[in-house]
Amino acid sequence: MKNLFKIGKRRPGKNRESLSKDDWPAGLTILDEKNFNEFIEKYPLSLVDFYSPTCGPCVALSRTIRQVSRQYKHRVAFGKVNIAQHRELAKRYKVMSIPYLVIFSYGKKVYTLMGKKSEREITKVLDKILSESED
Repeated sequence: MKNLFKIGKRRPGKNRESLSKDDWPAGLTILDEKNFNEFIEKYPLSLVDFYSPTCGPCVALSRTIRQVSRQYKHRVAFGKVNIAQHRELAKRYKVMSIPYLVIFSYGKKVYTLMGKKSEREITKVLDKILSESED
């Protein structure tokens, strides 16, 4: 992996308090135009799944993401965007095919994964990003 940004740094000008366990979402958060920016800007690391409910690989990946979200509870926030309902968000992040995963750090896009990925592939990327943030 190359060009991974360090996470955990507070950007100047933003009021970023440290998050307690209660501040982290429980499970997956359904995202739309109203809550998307607040969600990705709030957390040191968030993973957003751009999907369609009619996409077979997306449905399969959704189960994998639920499993991964349990492993990274209180370290990574997990959200989902239905691209059929929220086309502007898909357009903003140049989603050309699904499934499409985007990892953010305080609102800044730091990594993308395209296509159906295994639990191992996703956790490898998250572990790499989290380990870089500890350096």
